Amino acid sequence: MKRFLHLALLAIILTGCSTKPTSKAFKSETFTYEGETKHSSILISCAFPVSGDEVLCDSIYDFIVSAMTESQCYEDPVPDFRHDGQGFVDFFGHEINKNAEEQWQLFTKGDEDRADNIEEEIIFGISESTPEFMTYDFEHSFSGIADGFVHQFRTSFLRSDGSRVTNQFLFSDPSSSELLDLVKKDLKNRLRGDDAEEYVDNISELPKRPFFLTTEGLGFNYEQFEVYMYELSGFLSLKKVKPFLTEEALKLFE
Repeated sequence: MKRFLHLALLAIILTGCSTKPTSKAFKSETFTYEGETKHSSILISCAFPVSGDEVLCDSIYDFIVSAMTESQCYEDPVPDFRHDGQGFVDFFGHEINKNAEEQWQLFTKGDEDRADNIEEEIIFGISESTPEFMTYDFEHSFSGIADGFVHQFRTSFLRSDGSRVTNQFLFSDPSSSELLDLVKKDLKNRLRGDDAEEYVDNISELPKRPFFLTTEGLGFNYEQFEVYMYELSGFLSLKKVKPFLTEEALKLFE
């Protein structure tokens, strides 16, 4: 009888182990805000995390908030919209629209012919998604006062622990001169004949913003005024960059 009870208890334990819940698959949903005032038009589109590993979702949410607040120079506390994507885009949509109208009024002093209406777009999207990593895109465009601008970059996240990918994680030697030479060569090929080409030789460091992951290799982005008056972006194929990668980084491409 005791032996039977022991076997029954073991079966319950094993059954419990075999039905242990696994992490939910990551899922995002795109939330949008479109709003207008008399002199401004704002669009926000955001691929917002709605389910999945909590650490990964929190890391992506923190990135979205920081990218948004930095792009708007927004310094006030942001309400917690961790589980409310529509609330997030609506909150910033109203704030940006209000500020854009104020900017237009200050710049033109009420003269309707002095400047075009302000148009601003902020887009968050997912460009890469593999079992090992995800890459988020951020693009911010502004026009209507002065010359306007387009600002964009990408950030990658590890699915294993939700962390953002850094150059220290990717490269055995993040200060490698050989790696920098690859970056400069790629930029020169892209900028051949462009006024920015002559500035490439003076680049002495890798971009401040970490490289981002694609299934084919690594992308990079120099921000506006970091080396030139506008942003410079490029790409290094896995074949070219492979000798510089850490063992952990190499596993992401296996």
